[in-house]
Parts: sequence; C-alpha cells; structure tokens
Amino acid sequence: MKRVTNWDADNFQGAYDAAAKNGTGVTFVVGSLNKKDTQDTLKNLEALKAKNPNMQIVFFDTDKIKDDPKYQGLRDWVQKNTNNDDLSFMAQYSVRPGEGGKPVGDKLISTHWGSDTTTLDEQQKYGKMYTEKFKGQFKIQEGQPEVTPQVKPSDKPSEKPAGPQNPQQAAIAEADKINQQAVSTDLDKVNAAIAEAQKAGEAGAKQLPELFAQQKKLQAMREAPARTRKEYAQKLYADAVALNGKTDKQSLEQQEANVLEAHRQINDANAKVPGYFATDAAKQELKAMGYSDKAIENLGRAPATGDKSKYWLSDNQYGVPEAEKQKMYDAGDSAALEAATREALEAAIADAKAKGVPLVIKYGLQGCPPCIAMDKQAMGPTSKDLTGKAVVANVDGPAAEMVLREHGYQLKAPNGFPFVDGFDVNASGNLTRGQNGHLEGKQLTVPTTQGLDASPTKTSIPQMVEGLRAERAARIEREKQASAEAAKQAQEAQQLIEAEMMKKLNEMMRINPYQFSGDGATTK
Repeated sequence: MKRVTNWDADNFQGAYDAAAKNGTGVTFVVGSLNKKDTQDTLKNLEALKAKNPNMQIVFFDTDKIKDDPKYQGLRDWVQKNTNNDDLSFMAQYSVRPGEGGKPVGDKLISTHWGSDTTTLDEQQKYGKMYTEKFKGQFKIQEGQPEVTPQVKPSDKPSEKPAGPQNPQQAAIAEADKINQQAVSTDLDKVNAAIAEAQKAGEAGAKQLPELFAQQKKLQAMREAPARTRKEYAQKLYADAVALNGKTDKQSLEQQEANVLEAHRQINDANAKVPGYFATDAAKQELKAMGYSDKAIENLGRAPATGDKSKYWLSDNQYGVPEAEKQKMYDAGDSAALEAATREALEAAIADAKAKGVPLVIKYGLQGCPPCIAMDKQAMGPTSKDLTGKAVVANVDGPAAEMVLREHGYQLKAPNGFPFVDGFDVNASGNLTRGQNGHLEGKQLTVPTTQGLDASPTKTSIPQMVEGLRAERAARIEREKQASAEAAKQAQEAQQLIEAEMMKKLNEMMRINPYQFSGDGATTK
C-alpha cells in the first residue's frame, strides 16, 4: 500500500494540501487489505500513479476504521457511499478553498467500483480542471503536522454545505446529486445483460457474479435518496426515545421536534423513491419508529379524493359525516373516529397537494357549542367560496393529532376549540403552517343575544387563505430562482467539460490553422 500512497484515515488533509499545490483532484479508495479485490485495485493504482506522479490517493482501510470511535465520521461516510459492501470503491473529488483558504473536498467527479482504474484515469482531467479554477486562493499552513486524528464533516471528501450539516444531512445531499436518469439507463442495460447471460447457460454463468454485483450497486444508488432519509429519520427517532423520562421544557421540545422531523424525512423518502417502504423489512423498520399498520398502508397508496372519497362532504370540504361521527361519539369508539379522521385528512392533504393550493383545517370537539355553530352557519358556504383557492377539512381535533404528526405538524389547542389552521402542503405531503395560519376565538364566532354567531368565519378564513396563497407563491418563486441558479451552474460546468473535450479533439485531429467548432464547421 505504501507504494501507492502515504495518505490514510489519519492524515488525508495532506492529500488535499498536495492536490491544491499541484492543481489536481483527490482519489479516495475504500477497501480491506485482506480482500483480493482491494489488492488488485491498489496494484492498478500503483501503475496509474507511476504515469501520474502528482495524483493524490487516500486509502481508507475498512479494517482499521471499523471499531475506533475517532473514525466514526469516516465510517458514516463509507457506509453511506458503499453500504459496507466488500467490493473496493473509489471516489474522485476536486479541491476548493474552504474556511481561511484551507483546501477541502469540492465536487464529486466520479465514482468507481472494483479494481478497474481505466475510467478513473480518464476522469482525472476534470478533477484537475475544477481544482485549477481556484489557483492562488488556497492557504496551506506550511510546516504544520499533516495528521488529522478527529474527522470533521468539512474534512470528509464531500462538498461543504452552505450551512451546518450533520453526517446524515450530508449523506442526503450527496445522494441527491446522483444522476438517477443515468442510473436507470445503466440498470436497464445490466438487467438485460443478466437476462442474456442466463439464457446463455454455462457460457454466461461466469459473467453473472459481476453483473449481479453491478445490479446491486445500481439499485443501491437508485434507492440512496430514500435510504439516507430513512436513516436520518431513524437517528432522529432514536434521539427522541433517548429523551424519554426527561421533564424539562428543553428536552420535551427537542423530543417533539425530533419526532416531527423524523416523520417529514420518511415522507420525503417515500416521495423520492415511491414503493421504497413496500417490503416487509422496510415496514418493520417503520413499526420500530411507532408507525401503525394503517399509517404504513397510507404511505403506499394514493387516497381517493373529491366525490370519489367516502369523506367528501360536498362543497370543497372533507370530514367524517355528522351522523357517522355522532354514532362513534355515542359509542365512545375513539379508535374508529381516529381511523375515519385519518382517511378524511389523508384525502384532503392529497387533494391540496395535487391542486397546489393551501389546506385549511377546522378542528372541533364533541359537544362544543361554537364548533356546532360554525358547522351549521359557516363551514359549508365558506368551503364552497374557497373552491379553487384552498381545500378544507372539518375534523375532530383530538382524533386528528396522530395523522397530522405523521405529516410533520404537532397539533396544539392553546385556547380550546374550535380553531383553524392553514397549511402549505409540499410535494412529499408534509405540512407547514402559514405565518398567519391560525384562527380562534372571536375570529370565528361571537356571542349575541340570539346565541352564537359564526359569521366572522366567513371573513377570517378567506382572508387567511389569501395570506397563505401569497406565502406559497413567494416560496415557489424562491425555489424557482434557486433551481435556475443550480441549472446555470450545471450548464457552466458542462460547458467547461465540453470545452476541454473539444480542446482534446482538436489536438487529436491536429487541425491547424483551422479549429473544429463543434457545430459541424471549421473556423480560422
């Protein structure tokens, strides 16, 4: 191994420094020295290093880092990228100046499985190209020891986030960079090759182990956006469980926040890779996080909406029909009420998400006079007036608590019932209450000599919806601008790559004084 590199888990900052000095990328190699595949990889890298003396290679020995607590950060990175597979793994990164000009990992240039280094050699020019963009901006502390015993997120071979990230969030960010279209294309090719090899009988049998390994890797890449979010959710839930028994305000608030964020991550995972939670193993993982069978079932289906839903009350309003709800109240059947309320809310959330409009939820309570007044006087006409502007749900408050939590919102009733919340619903079905998305008290009903008057509802809810729509429009515009900026950066990066390729093509064609322009013509 020393013939290939001196950089390892203890001193890899030195590889960043050397790459910054020489204007190259850094190649990280993950494997076990006890495995033949890793030995073959190092042998091929030795030959590649002889051809490219400035090539910076870091070797992470999985046997060395597997138990020592100081390597926990590296183990997390290795697990997220390799799923702890036995095949050797290589990842090439360019280098950029971090805080104070310190060289740190920047763009992921390429990843490679197994011992073949041919494509790694071809991709080195891009690591060099991106690193050289920062020439003159690096500040390397000369004479400082090149040993980094504690691994920090910014030291790991991944792009430094704009804000603070824990290892799980960093893993999600890396997973989201995977070109899923390319993965799907490659997976189709591998599946086709497996089918052909199986048809070939004994002649194709020798190819199958490698093909199955490639298939496994591609499937892992396809599922990475969901898997990393699920693992983050599991970590959040475990941290919440660890706070059981704590009674101080800070611990209780942290516990609640962790549970809600865990649910949001699960919803995001389900949206990123539909069907990810369909396997028995995945369902058991969800059950370990407190998910009921019904909640798990809802992750795997799209509820009926509109008049196709059993809980469509009419006039743009979802809820449990009054007669059915009263029977449950009379029987004291809270489980049935919760199940019906779940169905009604799931349909309302799906409808609002599909239509791209806010969701308004009115919460009532059994035997609550103001709640009854709202239902009789205001909810029907108000819901009808909001058609096309918002979706409305009218539910029992306590029965709604669990399903709302599963969509990332903790229901609270600071001043009793009734009250109204207004939400933005994102693509994953997660709920975010608007800045002014809460109404209660005199905003909904007022006492008069003739009894309770719910006419304020007809004014306050539409006003709230206008505010929610404005907030949603502003959010979409921010996301649109961010997406445009990301697309611009990707285009600029592609142009640099294409320019480098055209330069190489011109060198190969030796066209002089004419230059190949790439559009089918030559120019002087």
